[in-house]
Amino acid sequence: RHAVKYFRPGPRLDWPEGATSRESLRSVWKLPRLQ
Repeated sequence: RHAVKYFRPGPRLDWPEGATSRESLRSVWKLPRLQ
């Protein structure tokens, strides 16, 4: 639930650890390399 807030309005990839590693990986693949 809180992960959604971190994904959309979150310019930086700072979602909580253990929240959704699969979703986080998908967002990382879709988003450009911001690191």
